[in-house]
Amino acid sequence: MSDRPNPRYLVSSEQVRGAYFLGGIGAVALIVGVLLLASARPQGSFVTVDDAQYQNQLQAAEADLTGFELIGDGARIDIGHAMQLVVDRGVAQPLYAGGAAPVAASEPADAPEAEPAAEAGAEILAQADVDGAALYTQHCMACHQATGAGIPGAFPPIAGHVGELVAADRAYPAKLVLFGMMGAIEVQGSSYNGVMPGLAAALSDADVAGILNHVLTAWDDVEVLGDAFEPYTAEEVTEWRAAALQMTDVYALRQELGIP
Repeated sequence: MSDRPNPRYLVSSEQVRGAYFLGGIGAVALIVGVLLLASARPQGSFVTVDDAQYQNQLQAAEADLTGFELIGDGARIDIGHAMQLVVDRGVAQPLYAGGAAPVAASEPADAPEAEPAAEAGAEILAQADVDGAALYTQHCMACHQATGAGIPGAFPPIAGHVGELVAADRAYPAKLVLFGMMGAIEVQGSSYNGVMPGLAAALSDADVAGILNHVLTAWDDVEVLGDAFEPYTAEEVTEWRAAALQMTDVYALRQELGIP
């Protein structure tokens, strides 16, 4: 029989097993608590704020806007109002789309002066059913100016240029007025890269014909065409309007005609 005493431990095996058991229960409880907190919905209440003052301010601000039409989340600006904005800003810093910033607008040395229409041109204007000069002033002058010289760096001249367009394709200038154009062009040695809005919705067929006859006679561009020129008619414009072109289509047509 051994005389060695039995060993004694500070913690018994039963106590170790109990500690493991309690630790497992604690871990499970912690996981359950975290899951409950993560899935719990926040408690509270919502208070409806009276936005009448904001709505009144918004309506007052909208009332001050003119020349705009709200369309969904956007707005459409009337072309006449857009051109007036160009005038209000002054020719020193005109509105432009794309390309380099316009140079200071000053009348170029070789800008064509507004001269009386040639005798043939005067007869055309006298026989017209619409006042092409008044229509030009209303819809075109803000960009192309009273002399047809345009605004350097922003809007190209039409005096001395529209006759070339008619000579290339009689229908092209009418399509340009009706549907507009967007793209880089060169006129009389200067580059332009902007957007000309179409006026199909604002002008009748007779109006378009009247404007074309006016710009051809106001600065004697009709002389480029000689005796072959015939005044534009509303019936012609009706036929060309049916093409329903996009701005990019008109630009592509210009390239096909070989006009820079």
